[in-house]
Amino acid sequence: MPDNTTLPGTGEVYASDDIAGVKHQRVKISLGLDGSAADWRLGVTTSANAAPVVLASDQAAVPVTSTRPATATLSNVAASVTSVTVLASNAARYGATVQNDSSAILYLKFGAAASTTSYTVQMAANSYYEVPFGYTGILAGLWVSATGSARVTEITA
Repeated sequence: MPDNTTLPGTGEVYASDDIAGVKHQRVKISLGLDGSAADWRLGVTTSANAAPVVLASDQAAVPVTSTRPATATLSNVAASVTSVTVLASNAARYGATVQNDSSAILYLKFGAAASTTSYTVQMAANSYYEVPFGYTGILAGLWVSATGSARVTEITA
């Protein structure tokens, strides 16, 4: 049998596929909110016409390709008894590390204006800290005495 079907009386042609002598209607998928529809196309990656997918619990995990960071920028920040910027805000940051290369305590804060009463982590002399991946804001710090420095590594794409 040939593909497609002509509706009797109207002459309208509808898409169909002949599989082993049986006609199967071909359907075009549309997605959208109530009262609207957008054609779904294979390979389209915009959310406006992407097909929602639910993976069955008995299926294997879907492989995910992600961008891995490729750049490490190193800097040294001199110890100070007043609050200083240890690392500027950076939306492209994947992560960062801070090495307190000082004999004094470093009060490190996620945000501006660190103090001995307003800080995120208290770093002992010669200690190491990994900034949680996902935090891209400013880091400020101050030391108990102005000796040594913070050795900072920022990871970006």
